[in-house]
Amino acid sequence: MGEMANPVEPKGALAGETSRALTARTAFDAFYDAWLPRTYGYAAAQLGDPARAEAVTRAALRRALLAGIALGGEAAIGRQLLALLKAELATEQRRAPLRAGAGSPSTQAQRRA
Repeated sequence: MGEMANPVEPKGALAGETSRALTARTAFDAFYDAWLPRTYGYAAAQLGDPARAEAVTRAALRRALLAGIALGGEAAIGRQLLALLKAELATEQRRAPLRAGAGSPSTQAQRRA
């Protein structure tokens, strides 16, 4: 796995960043660094495609940030993050066959059945 960029980190340093914002960003960076290997590893094993696994992992970690789950204990975070990751995987796995065979007659017949 190559270096995966933090999906919520700004492109450059924020000159006017307050100490509170810096603390929050540092806390998320620690959360991201701690959970990235586990979530990416799980997604890669399920999908078998590094690019898709990276996209799913980013989406799950972004959802975790928005849901504020980084504030709980490690066991709670793990359960909640795994649930988000499984939801993202399910969405990705539903999309993949549609992208691959959207125009084939056999796929269209299967959808009608």
